[in-house]
Amino acid sequence: MELQNARFARKPLAAILNGGAWTVMRVALFLDVVNTAAGFTGTPLLRFGLCSGTTDIPGDTTPTNAVGVAVGNTNWTYASQIYTPGFARPITYISGTLNASAGGITCPTINSSTIGGGNEGSMLFVTITKGSPNYTIDVWGRNSGSAVVTQADFDTQSIANTPTFSGHGDGIGNIAFSEGAGTLDAGFVYWDAAYLLRLHKWRVLRIA
Repeated sequence: MELQNARFARKPLAAILNGGAWTVMRVALFLDVVNTAAGFTGTPLLRFGLCSGTTDIPGDTTPTNAVGVAVGNTNWTYASQIYTPGFARPITYISGTLNASAGGITCPTINSSTIGGGNEGSMLFVTITKGSPNYTIDVWGRNSGSAVVTQADFDTQSIANTPTFSGHGDGIGNIAFSEGAGTLDAGFVYWDAAYLLRLHKWRVLRIA
């Protein structure tokens, strides 16, 4: 799937949501961005997480209810075929209002499309843990080195309770949230830039 100024949401199987009784959910992406051999300007943001329904989602005028992460800070820097968004920030959309955590999370880097001849990618996960009132937002991905990452690696790591992979780690933040404005029953991805993002695989999983 290729995204440019685009968003979408999909509902997982009902059994994954466990009747709303889940405590930990994960949205896992395996992606890259098309190599422009230069940084991205214009404050591009990649937002993904959980939302209520598949209409009025993040990227629409009045999103119903959502919680997740926004990846990016001003411009994305470029070096050696890898993009560095800067940092990530926990976000919510409640009855159309965007809220962002005051504190940023160190953000993983993202491969460009020329690494590995286009057969590799980057793993980028957000794991969301229910709380009252704060939900915990755990962002996991590459934070050092240049280890090869394949779709098979993504398949293994995305379902692990605690992902473990060379050069990868997580950053944790929290943000106040409630399902009062709408029950979380879908995963969403929203990329608000004209630069081409390639989403090779994505998953919505219940961890607990």
